[in-house]
Amino acid sequence: MAFALYSGRAIMTRISTPLPHIAARTLPPASTVRHATAVVGVAVTLAFAAFARGASPVPFKLEYAVAEDAEGCPDQAGLRASVAARLGYDPFATGQGRTITARIRKVGARFVSRIELRDTQGTLRGVRELEAPTCADLAASTSFAMAVAIDPEEANAPRKDPPPPPAVTAPPPAVTAPPAVTAPAPPAPSMPAPVTPRVPWTPTVFLGVEGSVLGPYASLAAGGTVGASLRHGAFGFGLEGRASLPSRASAGPGEVSTNVMGVAPAACAYVGQAGLCALVFLGAFQGAAEGVDAPDKKTTFFAAAGLRASYTLRPIAGSGFGLEPYLGADLVLTRTRVNFRGQEVWSTAPASLTLGLRLAYAFL
Repeated sequence: MAFALYSGRAIMTRISTPLPHIAARTLPPASTVRHATAVVGVAVTLAFAAFARGASPVPFKLEYAVAEDAEGCPDQAGLRASVAARLGYDPFATGQGRTITARIRKVGARFVSRIELRDTQGTLRGVRELEAPTCADLAASTSFAMAVAIDPEEANAPRKDPPPPPAVTAPPPAVTAPPAVTAPAPPAPSMPAPVTPRVPWTPTVFLGVEGSVLGPYASLAAGGTVGASLRHGAFGFGLEGRASLPSRASAGPGEVSTNVMGVAPAACAYVGQAGLCALVFLGAFQGAAEGVDAPDKKTTFFAAAGLRASYTLRPIAGSGFGLEPYLGADLVLTRTRVNFRGQEVWSTAPASLTLGLRLAYAFL
């Protein structure tokens, strides 16, 4: 969205003052009258031009903020001086009027500024974002964009001293009245096309512990997970490995011991630091019958699919380290049974629940 607000200047075009009564008297010669009339005309014209040049600009109020990690950026006084140098006057001298806001932050290896323009009621009238490889370059672009938004005519005018007025060596020819001056309409303000901020790819590695029940687990089972993910804006994907320690439960005359291990590709969606991922777990299920006359152990293929919700906490501001608590639910796609003397004594449940905590590091 481009700024669409112009700070114009009022120009008076006519001055009307009643003349006092003049008593009758003897008139001077005609040449003297013509000379006096010329001098009065020049004085009136010069006074009118001085009044037009002295019109006051529309006042603005400046709000400026720089993120802690944005190094090499000017302070508020420096930005204000840069805008004033481009315009030839300080639009923030009164600290009142419309509000123009500039905020600078660092995104990856680049610097990004956001400029907002609000009217005196606080209504947002324009937004602009700029980016540059260094904060010095970004500050120069930001001050120019702010100057154009405040007063495009003065922002684009060359800044140089005006030439001195020519010396008057002879009285000008007689004039009857100063010419009427009409101020030209100000040009429509223009802003460069907005720049869309670049959305970076953010790789993350993680290591965590978890506890699971139901599904392929004979009882509450402790386990671990390790993996990596890649996030781009609101979407991402990853791959993780999962394994559980053996869990046991009584079954018939003995007990059953189970554990699983495998890999799980994931596709995720994010809103801020919250994430929701869909996973497919593929691996091996190992079951063993213990405490019976003929103990047995077998390994079979295992598959499950489910969802996992997580939230990333960053205890160190500006750091890539984070803690991710998560909760998952899986639907078991393969079913395994344990029989004893022809009778089923245990089987996998149709679903499982997992609660875990991961330590993650994002390469910001």
